[in-house]
Amino acid sequence: MRTLLDIKTEFNEYLNQTLPNRNDLEKGIRYAMLEGGSRFRPLLFLTIIETFGLDASRYFSIALAIEMVHASSLVHDDLPEMDNDEIRRGIPTVHKAFGHPQALLIGDAMLANSFQYIATNKLLLETEKVNLIRALSEAAGSEGLVLGQYNELASEKPTLDELNAIHHLKTGKMFELSVRAAMIVANRRGNNGEWLYFSSLLGVLYQIKDDFMDFKENHDLKIETYVSIVGVDRTKEIYREKRESLFTLVKQLDSNGSLLKDLIETMFM
Repeated sequence: MRTLLDIKTEFNEYLNQTLPNRNDLEKGIRYAMLEGGSRFRPLLFLTIIETFGLDASRYFSIALAIEMVHASSLVHDDLPEMDNDEIRRGIPTVHKAFGHPQALLIGDAMLANSFQYIATNKLLLETEKVNLIRALSEAAGSEGLVLGQYNELASEKPTLDELNAIHHLKTGKMFELSVRAAMIVANRRGNNGEWLYFSSLLGVLYQIKDDFMDFKENHDLKIETYVSIVGVDRTKEIYREKRESLFTLVKQLDSNGSLLKDLIETMFM
């Protein structure tokens, strides 16, 4: 039986072999995609696929599209107009390595290319392609990730509810995409409420963890986080409560295997 490490290794090899390297633009895309990263979003999709009894390797192009949307948002997030970060994963951010205008175009190309990897998949039915492209555009665009980023920039002093709403859009929608994409290719219809609740829990828990790590690195963050709104102790309590709920749900959703459980434990133990 394939392990989580097997799938991650195979997927990373697929990325390296699939992403072209013909010009400076494509070199920038490879830089943004291949230099580190947890691969959590594509691995979430792939482990759910395996949970449903499908061969994850047949759907690497969809996982690539999910990761490329996420990576493109990081390229733009790091720009001076946004978070103004110069280092990511221990190396210069894309705009520092390739230039500011170039980073804008690299991020734009990545977002556009993500749809191409779904559209050109020969294993998918046309209806599946349409549904996947729709799910991706909803998660990434003005109903999802970009709206979350926009609202974050516009909110100087958000309440906890407002912060949760921002994180649901900015982070949770991409986790929801991984789940919805798996539902589409596995042809699972009907009541998938538990899986969507799972993705919602993931989004909150992931963001709390990220906020807390940011706080430990820099106590003078310029944006509001869980820590700045409710304090360190309450943030830890919320994290423990959400993590317990998530682990209980994972046992129900993946009762016959361990891949999904292994992925969640890797991120939240």
